[in-house]
Amino acid sequence: MSDLVKNVVVVPQEVGALYISTDDVDKAISVTKALLDLGQFAFTKTPLSMGIFGAVGGLIQVILSFSQEEKDPVMEKLGDLEKQIDRLADQMNAKFDDLKAFLTEFNFFVEIINPTSVLMKFTKDVMRHPAKESIDNFRRAYEKHPPIELAYSVISLLEQKTTNPLKMALDADRLKNKVVFDKWFNIIDGVLGEFLFLEAFASGLINEKNPFNSERLTEQSQKLIDTLNKWKDEYLKNESYWPELEKWLREYLEKHTDLNNHKKADEIQKVLDSILTNDAFYLMVFNRFPHPDHYSTYEAASKQLMTLYDVGGCHTVVYRSKTANSVDISELVKMEKEVDSIKTLYAANSNVAINLANNPIFNAGFICMIGQQDEAIRSANCPRREWGPGWWKTANVKGRSDTRKVLAGYL
Repeated sequence: MSDLVKNVVVVPQEVGALYISTDDVDKAISVTKALLDLGQFAFTKTPLSMGIFGAVGGLIQVILSFSQEEKDPVMEKLGDLEKQIDRLADQMNAKFDDLKAFLTEFNFFVEIINPTSVLMKFTKDVMRHPAKESIDNFRRAYEKHPPIELAYSVISLLEQKTTNPLKMALDADRLKNKVVFDKWFNIIDGVLGEFLFLEAFASGLINEKNPFNSERLTEQSQKLIDTLNKWKDEYLKNESYWPELEKWLREYLEKHTDLNNHKKADEIQKVLDSILTNDAFYLMVFNRFPHPDHYSTYEAASKQLMTLYDVGGCHTVVYRSKTANSVDISELVKMEKEVDSIKTLYAANSNVAINLANNPIFNAGFICMIGQQDEAIRSANCPRREWGPGWWKTANVKGRSDTRKVLAGYL
């Protein structure tokens, strides 16, 4: 739950005739401001806190039984809340439009967007002008298009792979970009959150504080969120991006021969960081045709290695670790210590990496020695380790004044 909303107290179950204060409205304003900071309603961030809007609805009913002063503090707070809700509704309009653009076989505007917009307008009317007339208007709109019914129509579409924009967009994306998943997850999360807000408000305003619809909507929304997270797990484990990455990398290198090794590495690193996968990466971009004394490798996990030699005026190597993001961090620390223990390289052997492999580095799927090749080394998608899914260091070459880099990638 968001730090901005996790401390909000959930709705009191009774709003008595003797209890009229700004407390519930203040809490609702706090939740709304937190949602504004997020840029949308958010089912996954605030499902419990949404109940506070039911208390606000109940409070409005109590207000109507009292003669309110012109500058009553509760009325002023309701006006403040309405302004916040109005801003939030504006932010949500673009998300509904994005869904409409994808769900072309369903009359999304007529069936979903317009009824939801009308309900939001009547909700704001009730907050701005609490009166029997504004509540009656809200009730008629609610009974014509209950939020739970609107939500169920959307959920039914989004449960299916063939009509879910998140699934369709990711399946069409060669490299399974995290941004694509996050964009659609947030849109869906926001739409579900808005429906829950409307249902919660109605429960206090016209449904005698009955939470039945809100509870059912929460259950069904959570099932959909669980489905989206299940799909995410499938993408994280899926290796279909790997051959597509090689195609993309070749195209990129051939089109960017004007860039130096380090600029290429920086741009490729961004792409590797964007892929929706559990794999972690090492990337090297360096000069063509190095002497074995300047570059040699040992590959225990060759299927995890991608090499593009002499493409776009350089050599490019990508190693993917399958376990560095899940293994206990102590295992990576152990590899770090083993690599750090290497003080001197014996270049006369001409294949330093193989010689290192004969004195095994713990769980290394890839070992590389490289130097004097204008090499750019980067790591990607390895949030727990700044230096990537393994370790690398600079070591001296015996009998020389120069150095080489030694890199080991975890299996």
